Amino acid sequence: MLAVSVAPANSTNPSAASVPFVRTRTFDPEPGMLMQLWDEEIEDCYVEIVLIDWASILEIECFVAPSTEYVPRWKGPTNPLVLFIGDSITCGMALEQSDGGQPMPRGTLDAFPTQALSILRDKYSYHLSLDIVAYPGISLVSLAHQDDDAAPTASGMIDKFFHMTPWDPTAWTPRGDPKFICIALGTNDEANDVEPQTFRSTLERFIRMLSTTFSSVEAFYIIAPFRDFNDPDLGAIHNDLVSKPFVVDDLDIHLCDINSRMKAEHTVDGLHPTLAGHTILGEHLAQFLVGQAPAPTAN
Repeated sequence: MLAVSVAPANSTNPSAASVPFVRTRTFDPEPGMLMQLWDEEIEDCYVEIVLIDWASILEIECFVAPSTEYVPRWKGPTNPLVLFIGDSITCGMALEQSDGGQPMPRGTLDAFPTQALSILRDKYSYHLSLDIVAYPGISLVSLAHQDDDAAPTASGMIDKFFHMTPWDPTAWTPRGDPKFICIALGTNDEANDVEPQTFRSTLERFIRMLSTTFSSVEAFYIIAPFRDFNDPDLGAIHNDLVSKPFVVDDLDIHLCDINSRMKAEHTVDGLHPTLAGHTILGEHLAQFLVGQAPAPTAN
């Protein structure tokens, strides 16, 4: 599914307009579908296309316009990019209603990362762009198969982030120039009884790899594992992260625990947030980032 948002262009940054988006529509396109992205009466506008459900693959064959002059290359500043790396909670995957889930009408646009950045834009005038790499059920640590004494398979984000797709292990070097990276992993590691020290050392290695891949990064934000209210406590990995300093070389790293305002009623199954739960997480994260992050400036 796609979300297409249209904003009026202005002389500076289009997404910094007084009305950020005049319209956002969702599409469930079929192969070969021709989509009209904006209304002709809006002459100068900024169009954003977002793939909002995690399991889809989008192939754009072409953009149709009367002439190349009709779609000028953007020459103004661009918003700093935030890269979120996580699991089903980060990408806003909804459980089936038959399993007690609630609809997420706008997919990823309803998940806490997008809600946090919307709050930063609308309330604090922080204009950021967003990329999400999040796979449902994924752990950070690559795990061995149960009852298998062989070496762990490349099942964790430590490996899969550098694969072509979640299903294709072909090596791939991610592209982009994120200024900030938020890592929201560990919930599935907790469920698989990964030792806190193993998680910590793997996270350190992952951050070093990301720092090497993305030389543009100015700061890392580690979101503590989300609480599973089916368990009596927060979990060993969570407690380890919040109780001990996390240092990797001389990198700027912040730990963000946004669980404190969540209650079991804000989840559909004790773990996965409802739409209201995502709003709570997004508000808490936005407040944390405002207090910790340097004010972003356009490039």
